[in-house]
Amino acid sequence: MTWVAGVIGTALTATAVTAVGSRLEEVVTKATETGPPVSVDQVMEFRSDMYGDSVAFARGASFTDADLAELNQIDQDFGGMDSVEWLESRGGVAPDIVLIQLALSGNRTGSVRITNLEVHPDCSAPLDGLWFEDPPAGADDSIRMHFDLDDSNPVAKVASMDGSPTGEPEDYFPARTISLKQGEQQVIIVSASTEEKYCSFFLDMTVLEGDETSTHRITMPAGSPFEVTASLPLDQYEEVYLGGVVCYPWVKAGNAFFNGDWEHQCS
Repeated sequence: MTWVAGVIGTALTATAVTAVGSRLEEVVTKATETGPPVSVDQVMEFRSDMYGDSVAFARGASFTDADLAELNQIDQDFGGMDSVEWLESRGGVAPDIVLIQLALSGNRTGSVRITNLEVHPDCSAPLDGLWFEDPPAGADDSIRMHFDLDDSNPVAKVASMDGSPTGEPEDYFPARTISLKQGEQQVIIVSASTEEKYCSFFLDMTVLEGDETSTHRITMPAGSPFEVTASLPLDQYEEVYLGGVVCYPWVKAGNAFFNGDWEHQCS
């Protein structure tokens, strides 16, 4: 019996040492891991040919003849900032739908899981100041998740590959989640649309790490919110500028345009 007790004691001691060692390794690993469980490697707004490159500004925005000359110069500087980037850097907002590309990667030794992506919009009346008309002229980029900001409770929906969802789209979460191993990267295309208002918003990402859940806010690189505004009939804007497939170079719309005389407007 003494021998049996010794064997059992040795086994229990070995098990305890293994358990303590495993726990110690877990504690050391967690202590040496830094940053959030999911790394946000890139956040980038982009445009789709399906929706065009038009841009809207709030009422009261200033745009001078010198600004117009600078905008036209930018359009001629191929390889540099394009007109959309320049206009949005001055406060311009995408109309109807904003497209966001997220590059996310796992930042833990074990795998982590994204279990939700939420949006909490702050909305008001659509922007009706300046309008820069550059309509669509081609095919679309793929979209994976979509938020309808006109919904009272917008949630991530499964989106089609050629635009925002139609019919009765499924919720993306919780039926689907995104698992990331350490260093594994996943690119997610998120869209948000409105036909009724102007909205600014952030994206809140919920991550499951082991049995712990945490929430992490995703913003534009400078920390500012994403923005989108409903478009209005062109005669409701303070000023309208025509570019892209309508006119080249950009020109300020006058009576000829609103009377349907496009040819003389752009000459």
